[in-house]
Amino acid sequence: MQFTKRPRIGVMVGNFHSDHSRRLVQQIWKLLKDEEADVRFYLGTESSSFMEGFTMQESKYDYQYASLYGYSRYDNLDALIISEGTIGIYHAPVDRRKIFENLPDVPKVRLESVEGGTNENFVIVDNFQGIRDCTEHLIKEHGCKDIAFVTGPLGNRDAEERLEAFLSTLKDYGLQADPRRIKQGNFSEHVDAVVEDLFADGDYPEAIVSANDEMAMSIYRVMKAHGLTPGKEVKVTGFDDWEMAAFMDPPLTTVRQDYEQIADEAVKICFEALEGKTQKMIRIKAHLIRRCSCGCTMEEKKEEENVERHALIESVWNQKRNQRNSWVGALLNRELLESSNYRNFYFRLSMIFQFLEVERANVYRLEETQYVEKGGMIKMVPYIRRALEYRKGERKIQGMDEALKIPLDNRGIEEDKGQPASCVMIFLLFFEKFQYGTLHLEIDPQEIDFYYMLSLEIGSSIRYVVLSLEQKASQQALKEKNQILDFTAHHDELTKVLNRTGMITKTLELIREKDNTNFAILMVDLDHLKQINDTFGHGEGDFAIRGAAEILQKVMAGEDAVIGRTGGDEFLAVFPINPPNDVRAYIKRLHEESARFNERSDKPYYVEVSGGGIVFRAEEGNDLQNLMNRADISLYEDKKKRRESVLRETGTGS
Repeated sequence: MQFTKRPRIGVMVGNFHSDHSRRLVQQIWKLLKDEEADVRFYLGTESSSFMEGFTMQESKYDYQYASLYGYSRYDNLDALIISEGTIGIYHAPVDRRKIFENLPDVPKVRLESVEGGTNENFVIVDNFQGIRDCTEHLIKEHGCKDIAFVTGPLGNRDAEERLEAFLSTLKDYGLQADPRRIKQGNFSEHVDAVVEDLFADGDYPEAIVSANDEMAMSIYRVMKAHGLTPGKEVKVTGFDDWEMAAFMDPPLTTVRQDYEQIADEAVKICFEALEGKTQKMIRIKAHLIRRCSCGCTMEEKKEEENVERHALIESVWNQKRNQRNSWVGALLNRELLESSNYRNFYFRLSMIFQFLEVERANVYRLEETQYVEKGGMIKMVPYIRRALEYRKGERKIQGMDEALKIPLDNRGIEEDKGQPASCVMIFLLFFEKFQYGTLHLEIDPQEIDFYYMLSLEIGSSIRYVVLSLEQKASQQALKEKNQILDFTAHHDELTKVLNRTGMITKTLELIREKDNTNFAILMVDLDHLKQINDTFGHGEGDFAIRGAAEILQKVMAGEDAVIGRTGGDEFLAVFPINPPNDVRAYIKRLHEESARFNERSDKPYYVEVSGGGIVFRAEEGNDLQNLMNRADISLYEDKKKRRESVLRETGTGS
């Protein structure tokens, strides 16, 4: 088909672990992969059924997948094919409404649904006639009257229609439905506890109609535990004709959905909708397939002959796949957890894609991690960012502040312009309640299971990296806070030089570091601080104190000195001196720096200091206080020479 712009089609499925969803994806992929169209498969799934009996029930986070479909609003879609029944299985009705309300406003083809608005089309399987044929077969051909039914999940259209067909067929044949024989399932193969209720106290039904084939697996398992054989003591039927149905022991009687026709009609209607053609609904017939589980003989002997060969192929494939999955999964986790930052994380991830020979891969990140509670979905933000773009060994990695912005509902973006048409599988990246974005991979549907597992590992690794970076930031903040506290504890707030405690601590450290070195102690005192305070106020006194600290620091410039304020107007400097001259040269420089300070100052008073000091040799047993006392005596001699008054207009030189 010819379009002015290469169309981009989204395909949405849920419960991908089920055979029904897999086959839909495989068939639609076969039809679209060679079309001149970009295709995006949004792969929701469920893992809760695998966790039955596991004690940590709070570890179920399948509700996160309700958010996956909303990310399609960043993908510039032109049309959507939605497997509504599979998406709805593990979400309450209100959640399903939120999911579908949050989709792009584009033409839609809805599977397993007959409800929708304008610009929407429908492809449905005749569930009613399929279950009717199956139930009628048990009644007419096998004479069953006591028939049980295992339903699908509440709120699912397929499940409700199949139950309705079962009850209607019983009524038409004059049979009374026994509520004890109707059990609520969930379309997964892990409903053993539900099936057990049908066998309580040895009260077996003559037959069980399962609303799908996967739940029939549970029926087989429970029957075997009770020493029963399907098709003999209890007849069993399913629905879907999943890939393993013909190879079950015994082969399962079921109702076949024509997945090729479903996919073909969905794709055809999708392209027609892109051309502006009107809304339509297609109903596809389902066919009863008789096998041994209902008491019939095999219709097709070739199925029986192929069982052993099929099982061997499956065994070899699973062995190779599981071997690769277990190794790569473990190595991936270790590799990513060693990342020191986001760039390093995405580089390592791109190397893994290269090793796995992925054609194309993108990682799209929310700028801020969203915390999503059960029953909720992410808040759609104005844009997300493409943090990693990978193409056959070439990679583009960008920080969150520079990565390409992908706007919400922007119909003009041509992100893959110049690239060949792509068929991409999209996985949600999350860890428990934390949601990060999506992973886009161009892979074959046969590999989806592996990459679904990989996406969970990536989500876990992102969480680890986030926590690691947060911890580093927290440690850095704590370090800086401790540095501030240490500075505050050891420095004078007014002058920013060391206080008395800091002065003593740093002096002792310096002396220990330079043992057997000659040191000088220079004691400095601000002249006439009381007169400045009394005449001009304490604010001016503070200015004079800061001035004294500045004068001392200029004198000590270039020296490895420890400088501190040891009292209100007293300062101290300790520094190595070589050769061991006396400190008179430094005292002279104190007076010279004082004169320079006052030349620059416009204050009505002088800021001047007196100084005195001694020289000593650093050795064990030095008494710092005694040394300071000796320096103080020297200071006293210099103070005798100070100016009588600090006032400029009345002061007399000394």
